[in-house]
Amino acid sequence: TGLVCLALTVILPGRAAAQAAATGRLHVTVVDQTGATLPGATVTVVGQETATRGNALAPVSATEAGLATFEGLAPGRYTLQAEFTGFETVTVRDY
Repeated sequence: TGLVCLALTVILPGRAAAQAAATGRLHVTVVDQTGATLPGATVTVVGQETATRGNALAPVSATEAGLATFEGLAPGRYTLQAEFTGFETVTVRDY
């Protein structure tokens, strides 16, 4: 059984207008212990706080480059999980 690893990048907007809600984008690259990408890996993001739990985000399948992107995330803490057949599931909390 291999190990799934996550490389995470968060992009938050600059100062938004007072009327617009600030949201961010999360890029997750799913790789194995050798650094090889895992196309088709399933990535799930779940909010941990009141402000972030309202985001009902569907799981995303990683692209051929192993990339999963989540849009419109409210600022706060999240739990990320990556799954791929034949590999251990990885969970990252407080991201």
